[in-house]
Amino acid sequence: MLKDAVRVATDYVAVMMADPGQARYTRAWLHSRKRSTLDLRVPWVPFRVIAAMEEHISKRSKVAEFGGGGSTLWFSDRVEEVVTVEHDLEWYPVLEQKVRDIPNSTLLYRSADSGYADYVNALSNFSDSYFDVIVVDGRERVRCFESAIPKLKPGGLLILDNSDRPRYASVFDLTEWSYVTYCGLTPTQTLLGQSTIWTKSPVVA
Repeated sequence: MLKDAVRVATDYVAVMMADPGQARYTRAWLHSRKRSTLDLRVPWVPFRVIAAMEEHISKRSKVAEFGGGGSTLWFSDRVEEVVTVEHDLEWYPVLEQKVRDIPNSTLLYRSADSGYADYVNALSNFSDSYFDVIVVDGRERVRCFESAIPKLKPGGLLILDNSDRPRYASVFDLTEWSYVTYCGLTPTQTLLGQSTIWTKSPVVA
């Protein structure tokens, strides 16, 4: 316990020194400890990423996410449409119970069978440039990221959570879009979180 407390304190000090502006999230971060993002209705990404998404979206926005939870409820309160793709048979009914009466939320179950092919291609029936934001936070993230590229509007945000994991490194070679990586305090999480946000380049005539 003491070792964990020291680690948390060390990480917190490091974040505040590198990015003092994150102090504004301290109260919300402490409030979220030992609670679930589903109960809190917040995304499980760094507070900096939540702020960036909030600034980008509007009531007319369309959002897709690979992997749902608190983010599903958070988006449903703020956008016109949110499409969530889930593969987990145990988690799906938990989330389905939360969203079944939310008219702008569509929850898609896609099996992990056949190498996650149905899961990775879950957005194939949507027209290209349909979504304003796509969040990749489930399984097969590199493949989901690649399949999401044509479905995102120019100027839209494509977000990869846990972008510091080595197995996702190849994602950075998939586009030449500008991106920003955020590391810092994350709801319910003791350790620091990291996510990267890409902005899709405009179409050049």
